[in-house]
Amino acid sequence: DTACGGPGTICRWAGTGEPAFVRDGIDRRESPLNWPMDLSFAPDGRAYVLDWNNHRVRRVNLDDRFETVVGNELVGDGPPDLGDLVPPGSPGRDVELNHPTDIDFLPDGRVLVAAWHNHKIRVLDPATGLVTVMMGRGPGSAPEGILASKPEALLNQPKSVAVDPAGVVYVTDSRTQKIRRIGTDGIVSTVAGTGVVGFSGDGGPAREATFSMQHANENPEPGGNIAIDRQGRLFLADTYNHCVRMIDPATGIVTRIAGTGTPGLSGDGGPASSAQLGGPRDLEFGPDGRLYIA
Repeated sequence: DTACGGPGTICRWAGTGEPAFVRDGIDRRESPLNWPMDLSFAPDGRAYVLDWNNHRVRRVNLDDRFETVVGNELVGDGPPDLGDLVPPGSPGRDVELNHPTDIDFLPDGRVLVAAWHNHKIRVLDPATGLVTVMMGRGPGSAPEGILASKPEALLNQPKSVAVDPAGVVYVTDSRTQKIRRIGTDGIVSTVAGTGVVGFSGDGGPAREATFSMQHANENPEPGGNIAIDRQGRLFLADTYNHCVRMIDPATGIVTRIAGTGTPGLSGDGGPASSAQLGGPRDLEFGPDGRLYIA
């Protein structure tokens, strides 16, 4: 960003610092946001921002101005006619949202949106502006082996989505404390978690491990983000266990790679597994291949 002052400088990239929504078509630095939850750059270089408390997915176009691509002024769950449940979908501006939390991109450039309070994964086609539901209806837990498009394929507050190079989609189903997999054939399976809150299983099968992505009886700021490295391994911000854990899909084994499980701030310069973290919420891999933890 030429306005930022060069490497090593921090600056305001978007938003005014005041929580609000005014309108689209404003330069990103002059456009208010309300608790932006995620930002990702699409393969075409444009940035997508989840404007969480404005219940919108917004895109920064090449003129540096915001455009809403999913969501409107109403808090809800889809268009009034539920047209996003069947192909070809509904216009994104007709689709009401309730606190979207995460975005990622399919290999063909379509945008995945984790609609947290809607208990759905939605897909935006930037070429047409249409939105469809990939998985989810109301809160629940999908049985193993079901097609993601079936009405019975339920999620319960899906926080995060990540896509591997082959197009396989992984979802943190945070209230059920599981990581679900949607194969390229649309089949749903569990790759980690038993459905019980806990902190166990390191060194063993991920499907027998327990996690604490979200407190069971609370409705907090979402935790439990996932990221995928170049080898296709999954990394989970195990928020209330105060650590980062890795799941290797090739072996099915889960390993704690950062954090001790005790909240704190220690360990700089030493092994990541001996350092303390305090409620890690987001993970991203940089262009250098290193993992960055919020």
